[in-house]
Amino acid sequence: MRAAGQKEYVNLAKGLITEVSPLSFPEGATSSELNFVVNKNGLVRERRKGFVTVYPNNSFLGNDSILENLFYWRGSTYCVAILTNSVPETYLRIHAVDTSFSSVALIKIADAVVETQIAELTDTLLITLSNNDSPILLAYDEVAGTITVNLVSLYMRDFELVNDGLTVSENPTSLTDNHKYNLYNSGWFVSKKDENQGGFPLENTVTTYHNAFSKYPSNADSVGVGMITNGSGELTFDPEYVRDAGLGNSLSPRGHYVFALDFFNRTTRLADPDNDGAPSTTLTSIGVVNLSGTPSYNPNVPTGGGNTNPNFDPYPFEPFEIGDFP
Repeated sequence: MRAAGQKEYVNLAKGLITEVSPLSFPEGATSSELNFVVNKNGLVRERRKGFVTVYPNNSFLGNDSILENLFYWRGSTYCVAILTNSVPETYLRIHAVDTSFSSVALIKIADAVVETQIAELTDTLLITLSNNDSPILLAYDEVAGTITVNLVSLYMRDFELVNDGLTVSENPTSLTDNHKYNLYNSGWFVSKKDENQGGFPLENTVTTYHNAFSKYPSNADSVGVGMITNGSGELTFDPEYVRDAGLGNSLSPRGHYVFALDFFNRTTRLADPDNDGAPSTTLTSIGVVNLSGTPSYNPNVPTGGGNTNPNFDPYPFEPFEIGDFP
């Protein structure tokens, strides 16, 4: 006997096809391609060529340096090269895209061999490092003709409620460091005049609340509710307004304190509660590159850059050789 059956065919064009499953994969197709030109006719694909109009063939002189990353920064029309060596060190080098790929600046960015990722946003370039060092931010000023290279310090605002063993609306009779931090972080670090005390001396609002009720504020109590302007036009604190507000069991807003990611120490804030830790800037300049007199590359006029030597190989197998740098 001869078995008979019906076979269905899916008419898919060969080439790059990402929508099919392993069970229905068409013959002669691929699901992904790397550095290849995909032809519509489904024939053998050609390897993509190099970037002849962006940078010429060039070498970094020496024996032990490696080109780790290379990025054409369209916003500034310069190239950014990341190089590592055996010291170990990692350097950032800015190059003009001219016939000799002139080096404009050399700045060390790490005392280690690292991998980098680069992201561009018009006139800024952000470089992240694999060893968790601070990111590098390049800012291009077209008017001044400069590139400023900055270290980016990372900070985090503390919105977390530290475990103090209390329910949200519980008013404790004693004050632990954890609960004190929670109160300070939600605004209770301030000192104001006590509306109910003669002479109106300045006093910490947590102490004022405890003096009035022999209890401390809860994690639901908001110090701002007790801030009033008295008959004399002075801003004072009345703890009775907080107690009588009926704030329930919702957490009061917090986030007064800011910490550097590499130094997250809440104890330091208890010793100096008024200091919120917020920096005036997160950028530290490690170099300013003056671009005056250096050639640049206009991608809209490709004949203005690249190598004009008629013997120049437009598609080198290795556009950069391994080498060192001064």
